[in-house]
Amino acid sequence: MAWSPQRRAMTEDDVREASGRIEELILPFDSIFGKEESRRHARTYLKGLMSGLSRKSIEPIALAIGGGRMSALQKFVNAAPWRASSVMKEIQRAFGSRVEMARKGPTVLTVHEHGFAKKGRESVGVSRQWNATSRRNENSQVGIYLVASNGEFSSLLDCRLYLPATWCDGSEVVRRRRLRTHVPIGSHHLTKSQIAMDLLQRCRSMALVEVDWVVTGADFSGEGEAIDGLEVSQPRFLVEVSPNEMVFAREPIRPGSEAAGESFPGHDEILSTVSGLCEILSSDRWRIVLMNTSTGLVRQKYAMIRIRSPLPSMVSRPLWLIIRGNSDDDYDSLRYFLSEAGPGSPLDEIAHAIHQADSASRFFLEAERLFGLGHYETRSWEGWNHHMSLVALAHWFTSCSMSAPSTSLTSPDDCAPGLSTAEPERF
Repeated sequence: MAWSPQRRAMTEDDVREASGRIEELILPFDSIFGKEESRRHARTYLKGLMSGLSRKSIEPIALAIGGGRMSALQKFVNAAPWRASSVMKEIQRAFGSRVEMARKGPTVLTVHEHGFAKKGRESVGVSRQWNATSRRNENSQVGIYLVASNGEFSSLLDCRLYLPATWCDGSEVVRRRRLRTHVPIGSHHLTKSQIAMDLLQRCRSMALVEVDWVVTGADFSGEGEAIDGLEVSQPRFLVEVSPNEMVFAREPIRPGSEAAGESFPGHDEILSTVSGLCEILSSDRWRIVLMNTSTGLVRQKYAMIRIRSPLPSMVSRPLWLIIRGNSDDDYDSLRYFLSEAGPGSPLDEIAHAIHQADSASRFFLEAERLFGLGHYETRSWEGWNHHMSLVALAHWFTSCSMSAPSTSLTSPDDCAPGLSTAEPERF
């Protein structure tokens, strides 16, 4: 199987080149913004996001690029009637068309949580909460994002702002906050996993992007919500879990414990953390996968164990625990994923999906550094969504303008068939 190339890191020169082609690149999206004046504002804001400005919020963009028309640009971002969801839909259409033409490997859709620290209390959805980006509890806004990667190119396909429970308690104070920030009537508190499943279902229902794998981070594994939702929306999934995730399994050292579809009678099982299972794995359970990355050839180790979750909603559903680590004895590097993809999915394909998901996180590094992802100063629901969709569009324009180098996973010719890609080694 031939794997798609990995796109090189986006640079300021790439953004500058794409910005020079904006009149050409924006044409398929022009009608979304409506009247001619709104289309001009879209170009102004996009050029600002793709400029070398140190701060890419409304005021600096209006002063540097928009002829000082700050009030008009504020209205365009905060309250104009164009729909951010329409921008995202057209990005999905463009991404799906390019994937279909390229035909260079699987498309991986990754669910990300990204937070933005905020000092005030009036911005929509702001609360003292866990910020996965800074890895601490702080006053912040949190968004849930779908990022697609096909190796050669990647893109943000959709996102939604997380509304904490404190924004949905029905009190008069909260009602007024929601009115001031234009939260849509009927919006209620959803968990982050529920939002992720809604976004995935919406993406799937539009059928504009053919997705091969869905990968979620450990932040979405709680209470089995992600796996329950993925059972319907995407059969090939990888849900990352923490080392302390509890699972039922037969002792991995017992012969036949990986038999596909076995029934797991309770008296034959042990309850253990996933890291505990890893510690008692025998050396012949590990396989090597070679990855050709931008930094050179990397050896990674993989093991697969048949397990069940003890969660009531998951107890009758056998899954696979997939463990990935570096080729040295560094247990801190181990990562754990739950999936229904077992021996029927070649290990190099699973490894490629995880690698693609890791590379998709590059979107946030690029969006923060090059396109002012967190520079917005709008407080409204619509303003937040407008800004995110325009950042996604600026990133997509630049991604379209870039050429991809020929770095990829090793081909099956470089590995033995099946799960064995090298002699097994002990961690």
